[in-house]
Amino acid sequence: MSTSGDQPDDQKSDPTPPFDPSKPSVPISYPIKTLEDLDSGSYFTSFHYPFNVSSVPLQPNSGLAQRPRILVCHDMQGGYVDDKWVQGGDNPGAYAIWHWYLIDVFVYFSHNLVTLPPPCWTNTAHRHGVKVLGTFITEWDEGRAICNKLLATKESAHKYAEILAKLAVALGFDGWLLNMEVKLDVGQIPNLKEFASHLTQTMHSLLPGSLVIWYDSVTIDGDLDWQNQLNDKNKPFFDICDGIFANYSWKEDYPKLSAKLAGDRKFDVYMGIDVFGRNTYGGGQWTTNVALDVIKKDDVSAAIFAPGWLYETNQPPDFQTAQNRWWSLVEKSWGIVQNYPKVLPFYSNFDQGHGYHISIDGAEASSSTWNNISSQTFQPFLEYADESTSNTIEVHVDFKEASFSGGGNLTFKGTLEAKASFSTRLFLAELHMGNLPVHFTYSVKSEGNSQLGLSLEFSSETQGVKKLLLAPHEVKQFSSKFDEVIVPHQLRKPNMAPGWVIQESSIAMNGYTLTAIHAVCYRQQPERSVLTSQQSSTTEGSADYFAVLGDIRISNSSQNTVFPPSSSWILEGQDIEWGGSQNSKTLSVKISWKFKDGKNPLFPRYNIYVEKLPKQPVRPLGRKLQGGREYIGAAQVEAFYISELAIPSDTSSLKFTIQACGADGDSQNLDEAPFFQLNVEGSQDSPQDFLNAHNAARKEVGVPPMVWDNVLEAYALNYSQVRVDTCRLVHAVGPSGQNLAWTISNLSAIETVGLWVSEKSFYNLTSGVCANDSVCYHYTQVIWINSTQLGCARVGCNDNNGFFTACYYYPPGNVPGKRPTDGIESLVKAVAPSPQPPQVNQLSPVSPPRAAVLLFPPKEGKNRKGLVVGLVIGSSALLIFGLGFMAWFILRRKRKREKEKDDNVFDMLFSDEFGNGMGPRRFSFNELAKVTGNFDDENYKLGEGGFGSVYKGYLKDLDSYIAVKRVSRKSKQGLKEYASEVKIISRLRHKNLVKLIGWCHERGELMLIYEFMVNGSLDFHLFKGKSLLTWEIRYKIVKDLASALLYLHEEGDYCVLHRDIKTSNIMLDSNFNAKLGDFGLARLVDHSKGLKNTLLAGTVGYMAPECLSSGKASKESDVYSFGVVALEIACGRRSIIAPKFEEAESDQALLLVPWVWESYGNQRILDVADKKLGMDFEPKQFECLVIVGLWCAHPSHDLRPSIRQVIQALHFEAPLPNLPSSMPLPNYNVVPIITPEIGSSQPIISDMTLTLPR
Repeated sequence: MSTSGDQPDDQKSDPTPPFDPSKPSVPISYPIKTLEDLDSGSYFTSFHYPFNVSSVPLQPNSGLAQRPRILVCHDMQGGYVDDKWVQGGDNPGAYAIWHWYLIDVFVYFSHNLVTLPPPCWTNTAHRHGVKVLGTFITEWDEGRAICNKLLATKESAHKYAEILAKLAVALGFDGWLLNMEVKLDVGQIPNLKEFASHLTQTMHSLLPGSLVIWYDSVTIDGDLDWQNQLNDKNKPFFDICDGIFANYSWKEDYPKLSAKLAGDRKFDVYMGIDVFGRNTYGGGQWTTNVALDVIKKDDVSAAIFAPGWLYETNQPPDFQTAQNRWWSLVEKSWGIVQNYPKVLPFYSNFDQGHGYHISIDGAEASSSTWNNISSQTFQPFLEYADESTSNTIEVHVDFKEASFSGGGNLTFKGTLEAKASFSTRLFLAELHMGNLPVHFTYSVKSEGNSQLGLSLEFSSETQGVKKLLLAPHEVKQFSSKFDEVIVPHQLRKPNMAPGWVIQESSIAMNGYTLTAIHAVCYRQQPERSVLTSQQSSTTEGSADYFAVLGDIRISNSSQNTVFPPSSSWILEGQDIEWGGSQNSKTLSVKISWKFKDGKNPLFPRYNIYVEKLPKQPVRPLGRKLQGGREYIGAAQVEAFYISELAIPSDTSSLKFTIQACGADGDSQNLDEAPFFQLNVEGSQDSPQDFLNAHNAARKEVGVPPMVWDNVLEAYALNYSQVRVDTCRLVHAVGPSGQNLAWTISNLSAIETVGLWVSEKSFYNLTSGVCANDSVCYHYTQVIWINSTQLGCARVGCNDNNGFFTACYYYPPGNVPGKRPTDGIESLVKAVAPSPQPPQVNQLSPVSPPRAAVLLFPPKEGKNRKGLVVGLVIGSSALLIFGLGFMAWFILRRKRKREKEKDDNVFDMLFSDEFGNGMGPRRFSFNELAKVTGNFDDENYKLGEGGFGSVYKGYLKDLDSYIAVKRVSRKSKQGLKEYASEVKIISRLRHKNLVKLIGWCHERGELMLIYEFMVNGSLDFHLFKGKSLLTWEIRYKIVKDLASALLYLHEEGDYCVLHRDIKTSNIMLDSNFNAKLGDFGLARLVDHSKGLKNTLLAGTVGYMAPECLSSGKASKESDVYSFGVVALEIACGRRSIIAPKFEEAESDQALLLVPWVWESYGNQRILDVADKKLGMDFEPKQFECLVIVGLWCAHPSHDLRPSIRQVIQALHFEAPLPNLPSSMPLPNYNVVPIITPEIGSSQPIISDMTLTLPR
């Protein structure tokens, strides 16, 4: 790209990495400099290749428009400067382009043989709908030698063309600019044409819509003679490629002549303009628009070369201002070529890819300077349209002040008259709204009475133009300017910095297209009755205005990002290298991640955090672990390289968390994100230290120490002192369930002991009884000899013989991992009946992971069983076959009769409950299959439980969505719950109960059809989702639930005991009205006959203590569950809490009720408030709700209120009780009613129904 024979200065830049690309190091982008390197394919084996793959594909239908286009050719300081750092650099003033709405094609250029675009450019260009090309260039004598080899034969030309095509497709960019700036022999021209033609055809075949553009250089005669137009000397190359980039030294009539010669392909002619002004028509620089005007007039395309001139020459006053001013000249001359949003989801946080800090969800994550163009989101089309000459509002993208997300925001600052408004264009869109409501969400921070709204313009061919305004308050002054003014809902997110408010509205505009989004600035006018005369004059005049727009998000419910749980991922640490000294270590490591099912993740960004976990003994529960998560960077692919991470000397292990981020701006809850934990080299606790720490924790809570056990070949509890009988150990008795420690996360072994010891502190070792309101599990911990491995053991029975299931965790170290499941080895021991310990060689790893170990000698009669087995084995094959066939036939007939019996029972049930035609209607199986996509698990399934699955559907005749509960016939308990639900819910009608629409009983299928709850279940909003329920909504939900319970207990013909009140059974409609659902465990009780003794049922954490001891459900036990839910709503914490060691606001105990009661007794009731509320609630209401919750959850059932008393208290129509400062003990004896088989990990469903909270 030169009109002289002088070698350009920018070729002196040498971006080739001064290291071996095959060795691990900080990932960079770099070119390929020699044909030998290109031929060898060494780039694909380099350490850096996987990091250089772009992660953002072009949007669908991103073909080039049939109109004059703009191609921009990047040539900034020789290329590969700050943008070479794939994971980002630390220069907040790094070069970037952000006026993508004026660009069709982007070329990354340098004077190297093969210039590969850094993925940051490809990612952000693709996000904006712009194609990206790499460059292949041959120059000078070296280029001539390359061409001699490249064009030696037709086969060699094809080979290198295919290699280039493979590179582009593998790295995710869209084609090539070919620049053959050397003189060639005439005999080489046919092979040059083969090279260009084969490259074009191969690219089109591998990547439809790709481009190969020829640069105006060598002619068809072999001469290096820049033509500066399309003519007969370069048209043969134009004819076999997708376009031509004409050199920039053209004369005024050249664009018109080129258009005439190109004919129908005139838009494929790109007339060059050098922004530096080297022999360029119009002079370039600040008069670049002169050349653009001529090109646009003659109806061809433009190729702008080196807009980095602004950056390289330090144009005043600063780069931001200069670049905006220069591109505004382009816009005025050419017009906008890209509109967005075009598809959903759409997200912009106004981040340009550089800055002074990083924020996530309104909270600062890092205060370090940075640059990474991959982080750039959709950029606004900033153009101002003020309505009054007295308005002086400046709008600019700000990188230094606090942002809501990423590193930038849009700031509005100036003065504004009281009744005036100011609007500025943000985006010009082409978004078809579709049939579903679209959610518009934006974050705002403002000062004084400054307000910021969004103006949305829609158009329809049949209904014209409609303008809506999203405004935080009703504004009368806009009533004539907009068709509708909508006041959004206000939301807050956890840990949001003060001042930020999220505004959210759902808009249905079927048949319309969103065409424009503007920001609207105005001042809120207070009521005149409350103004003083001085205030009145101030409000009516001009005043300071300041507001910040943090981000904008547009999506619909079907496109909300779903983040798979941490258990779905596999994380690996590779290329681990420790450096530094013992007291000042460093770590370099590559962390990669993927899904266990082999599918590729589809997230455009991952935030990377590290926790440096110190060495320390077991700490008291509730005390915060030192350190905390530290943000260290972002990845655009499923890998991240950490170089020389400094490690404090007291660090025991490092925990790296990978937080997935969606295209809609949402990010995964960090507590649910996958992580990788690595022990620091040389920091491992010794085996003796490990054992001492465990025993110290046990002594602290009165649990016997671990001693050597010959049977297990490990340190464990002294079993000989606590045996109950041959099949049970006292310490292991308790309800069936999982050890809580294994389900939270991969805690360090020291922390796991602290949690386990706390759990066991609720257990009475003498009586084998669990403390009230506590859950005691059946696993015990063991420590394997001479190691720091933590394991577990359980005890069970089989034919009156005790046996252990022993497991240990791998790899060795302070990372227990998960409970023994597939992939974790077990220890098998052949145990002799004598007390002599087995030899070490009797231990061997086996699979599957669970294995029996005999603890006690066989009983008499074992040999008789062996004899019978021998006789059977000795029988004839005919007898075996005959017996087998008879057994199969009898079993088949039995199952058929049982199915017929079940069908008759359910037919009678439906006839009794629904046959009157007054209530729910009957649906056919085919109807429900049609509306649920034939029960499509991937697209229609809402969830599942022990009973079966729930699917979403849409009924046209009712014009509403439904939830279809499909009961699995494999679940006997599901059938019982189904029958109960049919019998009970058919009799219920109340606004706060989920409405039953219909039922289906066909083809052996049992289904119930309910109204669909748009906002899902309450537990999602409290514990899992990103949305924040305001205090007003929470208090209303509690009152709604109380109203439903009053109806069930007192206002119906029968008293209905729900028996499973919990947050996951409370559904929320579109207005967040609460509706109680799932009556599968409910029971009817006659008011006049009193209560019967019902079977135990419910969910651990919500069940009243008396239910666990007596099995008797009552109104009072429902009230207890209501109290637990009320406390969950107030505190934002689950009923059973596990300490979150890494968080500042770590929980104080394992159980919610005692924890809240302790704060109540210490007169610190506000300390239990959900931190996500940010103290934004009415203190009087909060105190009322907490006290009512504790009142309902009183351990003694006769001291709990009725639900009517609860409602009176919540409405402040009755005084609150004076509860004791300490949580009292129940006034009855707790005697277990069940001794489940020790070792079972399944919910107990025999004479009872017991589930664990999810």
